[in-house]
Amino acid sequence: MSDDRAEDALKRVPSGVELTALDPTFRADPHPVLARLRQREPVHYDEQIKRWVLTRAHDIDRVLRPAASPACASAFRGLVTLRVVV
Repeated sequence: MSDDRAEDALKRVPSGVELTALDPTFRADPHPVLARLRQREPVHYDEQIKRWVLTRAHDIDRVLRPAASPACASAFRGLVTLRVVV
């Protein structure tokens, strides 16, 4: 990959297969990919894989913990499945 293409890849938001174990780079070490996503778009809806990807601990806590109020519950209505990527 040329230096320009490598730099462009680092500037854009990772998506699709790049956020799954099907991508060899992600499978080998997901941390740089997730750090890049966390920096640019920490709560990310990926159109390609039709999933939400949460990269901050407090966002994940809000989804996984029981809702404290009906208003809080309605904020996450429609999240049918959640896959936690570590």
